[in-house]
Amino acid sequence: MRTILFLSLLILSLATAAQNHLYSRDSSVIRKVVLPADPIIKETANGPLSKADYIYLLSDHDVYNLFGYDSMKQFRNVDFSALHILGIRQCKQCLRVCNHDNGHKACHRNVCMKEWSWYMRRNQSAFAAIPVISPTAPTRIGGDDMHEYHLRDTIIQPTPGDKAGTARWQTSGMGDCHGSFSYELLQDRFHPVLLLKESSYYGGCRAAGGIHVSVVFKPVAGIQYYLKNTVLVER
Repeated sequence: MRTILFLSLLILSLATAAQNHLYSRDSSVIRKVVLPADPIIKETANGPLSKADYIYLLSDHDVYNLFGYDSMKQFRNVDFSALHILGIRQCKQCLRVCNHDNGHKACHRNVCMKEWSWYMRRNQSAFAAIPVISPTAPTRIGGDDMHEYHLRDTIIQPTPGDKAGTARWQTSGMGDCHGSFSYELLQDRFHPVLLLKESSYYGGCRAAGGIHVSVVFKPVAGIQYYLKNTVLVER
């Protein structure tokens, strides 16, 4: 009985230490939020979310897509223009984002046992805007190439001889036939993530439409994950 009690207290202590550690090194965190441990993983334009250790929820629509209606209801009054939810897949054994099973330096001998934790954060504190070099090159998607929308995003880094030294993020936006799009690049100040925020503006048309876009920017050092979120905007 004493052994069980000791182990329970140890696990609780480690979990509290991990949470406090995140708060101390990530000043954008407001609080931990309750969401299911396992989101509904779906294929996205930039590849399966299951390969990333971070998920960003920038709107209640994101919450709905990954967790369903019941989870979305608790965030209806959240001001997502000022706040967002970050999911971090941490190892239960070393209490951090662990890459033991991805060929990186191991923090322990056995394979990482990961689980998702979810945190409410302030947008202004969490992100630094990365300038998008104009012009981007939007190309309207036609009927013959609609199937290409589901191609994964591609990040093209500059070659050593590239005098401009710019990177390109090839992506696609999907909306209605009169819809429009805008793009922001956001570097997470506390985690190795570059986030492409796509705003899809409703154009009032029932037919499908979209564009291919090349987002040009200066490379950002230390980035391990390139993630994209689409925010639906009513005019």
